[in-house]
Amino acid sequence: MAGCTQHRDISAAIQGLVAALPAVRAAALQALTAVPALAAGRLPDDQGDRDELLVVLHMACFDVQEDNARAAGALWAHLGEAVPPSYVVPLVRLATQGPRDIQLAAAAALSSAAQSVPGSVADALEAVIHAYEVGNQAVRVGVARALKGLARELGDQE
Repeated sequence: MAGCTQHRDISAAIQGLVAALPAVRAAALQALTAVPALAAGRLPDDQGDRDELLVVLHMACFDVQEDNARAAGALWAHLGEAVPPSYVVPLVRLATQGPRDIQLAAAAALSSAAQSVPGSVADALEAVIHAYEVGNQAVRVGVARALKGLARELGDQE
C-alpha cells in the first residue's frame, strides 16, 4: 500500500511541477522532498514513472521562478541522476503546449538535455520541427522557444 501511495504522491507532484502558477510548482517541489523514497535518494522502481519524474524535475531546474529552480536543482543533485534518453517527446510537448513559464523552462531543459544525452540533438530537432508542422500559432511560439534553445547545441552535422 505504501508503494501505491508513493506513486500517487509522485504523480500528483509531477502534475504540480507543470502548473502555470509558481506557487503550485513550489508546493509540488516541497511535496517531492517529503516522499520518503526520494528523500532517501531512491527513484520509483517503474521505469516509466522514473523517466517522467526525471524529465519533469530536470525541466523544473530551469523554472523562471528562481526559488523553484534552486529547489529543483537541489533535489536533482540529491538524486544524482541523469536526463533519461526518453526526454525528447515530453519536453517538446511541454515546450510547445504548456503555459508560458513551462514553455520557457522546457525549452531551456530541452537544450540542456540535448547537450547531456549524446546523439539526441537530431531527434530533438526533428520532434520540434514536427510540432511546428502540425501546430497552431500558440504551438509555434513554443517551437520558436525550443529552437532557440536547441540552436546552441547544433553542430556541423546537424
